[in-house]
Amino acid sequence: MTVTELRVALTVPDFGRALAFYRDGVGLPQIADWSAEHGKVVVLEAGRATLELLDQPQAEFIDRIEAGRRVAGTVRLALEVDDSDVVARRLLAAGAERVAAPVTTPWGDRNARVRAPDGMQLTLFATSSTALPASVTARGHRRENHSVPDGALRDDGWAWPDSLDGPSRRPARTMCCSKPPWAECSRS
Repeated sequence: MTVTELRVALTVPDFGRALAFYRDGVGLPQIADWSAEHGKVVVLEAGRATLELLDQPQAEFIDRIEAGRRVAGTVRLALEVDDSDVVARRLLAAGAERVAAPVTTPWGDRNARVRAPDGMQLTLFATSSTALPASVTARGHRRENHSVPDGALRDDGWAWPDSLDGPSRRPARTMCCSKPPWAECSRS
């Protein structure tokens, strides 16, 4: 079995307001409208999808970094954007509520946390690899500590995954070792 798409299905109390927020505020293009007399449904394109599984201690750790305390429920949407501060301001103007001020994470990303009008918490994150020294990858791991084949690191410091099956697929970012992004990497 091969999964070809991850689709998050949100049931919202105010469909029109949620549609305006996610389509117009967040900027997700509408790709389908399957509404009928029995109810409304639209599909919005959200780029590449991943499923990030966290245990309770890790979820609490992330919440403490992004919001200062445990605030998220069991589901939180994390959206990679070009500039999390700008997008957070745009979403606040579109009806979101600020959960916490934007922060720079220990691994160098710039994260902002907002709550959508439907109650869903969103982490807006922007990688900040361009602001890091050339010897450090986007997740804070030092390049010289790793034996990475020539050409395996992209210009932004991420390693190309081994599992790409062609140029039409957007490459996923991978860490250079199994340690979490904020931990010191000991691989040599």
